[in-house]
Amino acid sequence: MELTKMTRLNWMAVVSLLIFAFYHHGSSGSAPNQKKRKRNFSSPPAGSTTSRLGHVENHLKRQTGEKLAEDQRRKSDEVAAASYTPDTIDQPLDVLFMVDRSSPLDADLIGSKCLLRNLTDHFQVAYYKKIRIALMNVDGDPGLEFNFRKYHDQYGYQRGYEVLVGEDGVENYVGRALTYASRTLLMPISNLAARQNVPKVIVAILGSESRDAVQAGAQEMLGEPYRVTVAVGYGNASVTDLQEITGGDVESVLFAQNAQEMCQMWTQVHRVIVDRLNDLYSAPLNAPGGFTIGLYNQDVAEIGWQRPDNLVTSYSIRYGPSQMDNNTPTIEMVVDVGQERGVHLHSLDTTTYNVEVVANGINQTSPPSRLVFDMSCAHMVMDAVIMFDTSRWTQNDLDMVRRRFLPSFIGGFLIGIRATRIGIAFYSQEVNYVAPLTTYETRAALMERIPQITYENGNRRTGVALNWAYLYGFEYARRNLPKVLVLVTDGKSEDDVTRGSQNLRSDQTIVIHIGVGRNTSEVEAQKYISRPYIDHYMEVDSYENLTSVQFNLSRTICNKVFDQYKQSNTALSPPIDLQVDNVRNVSFEVTWDTQTESSLIMGYVISDNTTGKNYSVGKNCRQFTFTDLSPGLGYNVSIRSKGLGADSAAEYVSTTTGT
Repeated sequence: MELTKMTRLNWMAVVSLLIFAFYHHGSSGSAPNQKKRKRNFSSPPAGSTTSRLGHVENHLKRQTGEKLAEDQRRKSDEVAAASYTPDTIDQPLDVLFMVDRSSPLDADLIGSKCLLRNLTDHFQVAYYKKIRIALMNVDGDPGLEFNFRKYHDQYGYQRGYEVLVGEDGVENYVGRALTYASRTLLMPISNLAARQNVPKVIVAILGSESRDAVQAGAQEMLGEPYRVTVAVGYGNASVTDLQEITGGDVESVLFAQNAQEMCQMWTQVHRVIVDRLNDLYSAPLNAPGGFTIGLYNQDVAEIGWQRPDNLVTSYSIRYGPSQMDNNTPTIEMVVDVGQERGVHLHSLDTTTYNVEVVANGINQTSPPSRLVFDMSCAHMVMDAVIMFDTSRWTQNDLDMVRRRFLPSFIGGFLIGIRATRIGIAFYSQEVNYVAPLTTYETRAALMERIPQITYENGNRRTGVALNWAYLYGFEYARRNLPKVLVLVTDGKSEDDVTRGSQNLRSDQTIVIHIGVGRNTSEVEAQKYISRPYIDHYMEVDSYENLTSVQFNLSRTICNKVFDQYKQSNTALSPPIDLQVDNVRNVSFEVTWDTQTESSLIMGYVISDNTTGKNYSVGKNCRQFTFTDLSPGLGYNVSIRSKGLGADSAAEYVSTTTGT
């Protein structure tokens, strides 16, 4: 009986000592209920590793006789960490350091700054293409120490960390800091220089609990794509706060017992960053889209596209004539991300070209995007007027047209008095010729006019606008040249469109309709657009997306203008001096010349009349090699000129392959 009583008393004493030791150690002499939320050191998450949260468990385990096992596991983790050799991270990144200035355990922030310096030593920092860094504290509002624009090199960042000093009496508001960073600092639309489609790495270093809720700000932070969060805790930091910052990813939570240990923890932080970035870079890439085509001069084209919403680092471009022999090389090039608005394709002839664009990432490549364009359009001569219905416009609609659509539309043609001329008109109840056809005869002059144009609202009188285009829009158009009218409207006309459409059709004006939104009428448009309707009717859902039709619009105009040239002009002169050279058993070469250099000839159509195959080449081409032929077989070849007129008569030459 005495033994049983003594045993009970001993157990009670042990329990009391354990409770006293826990509160004494965990709260540093203060009552455990001083804060609304209790530190969550006693419940590490399931599946966590001692290399990540082991130091949290030590707060309790060293009091319960398991310290030896814990120390053994720590030594094992330290050996594993020592085997990791950090390399310099050189991919484009925006790195945000969020630092706690309130903890008395690192009053001078020696450990925090040491961690930042060691990590920065292993970043290839550069303002434009590599890693940029921003720094903020978590007690200020907003607490920004320096943004991504501040420094450009290692020296600047290392000096910049000196602004960090400990502050007595401040309290952390991590949730508020995360919200500010997510909505402002890390957004590419701000003036703080965060970049689009570049991974954002957020490293939070906390030594005490947050005074506000962390979860909502953390969820908003992680709700944006391509963001990596790492949480480093020490001292009185809350494990719950750290886990919420990483979205519950315990592998991205690290805990140090003191400032000195935090300084040595940078290799573990580096490894977590590298692992999470590898996950991001392994995601599939979308193919580039939203292509535009421009003409820089008669042998240089300019293509543009929209950057995929992925982690793209560069693009591979390959282009060549659509129909070519084995002697014509395909040109390949690689351009950096950020050049999507305009890449020049050089040394082009007057023929169709195939272009293939592939987006490249660190570990992935996208499916190829392919487009075909006809460089003969660079030699096109016409007069075009584009009219916009402004009856219900807003300032944003005008901005979309001025800043995006008109520059891309004008860029699709070579502008000049001996090339294409473009006029711009706005209409509602009346028509305003904001850029007359004969006034701005160079691309530069027309582009300078665009920011100055304004609009008026009013009734939508499309019939009046169509008749105005016939009477005044093309009043000074050049005789015997194709005329093109592009009409952009976002609703049904409030007047009759019949009269104006009849006049334009009798004048052989090519009329194309672009409907914006859901309120336009295809039935009404068919009264004035050219036939076939399917070629001359286009739709977009908003003015913001108007640029998406630029490529198809330019191609349609080019094709219809060439069709009109063929119908109205006389036949072109045929090639001369056809000869066959280098005849082999499976190939031979055909050469030719032209009677006179004509600006109307845009190329040649070569036909293998034995097999029925046709090939199209540019105006500068004077030879073509047939390959993959049958030995000992007779071949008959014809060549005719094509361009701004009816195709010429064909000229013939024959040969027999060797045996």
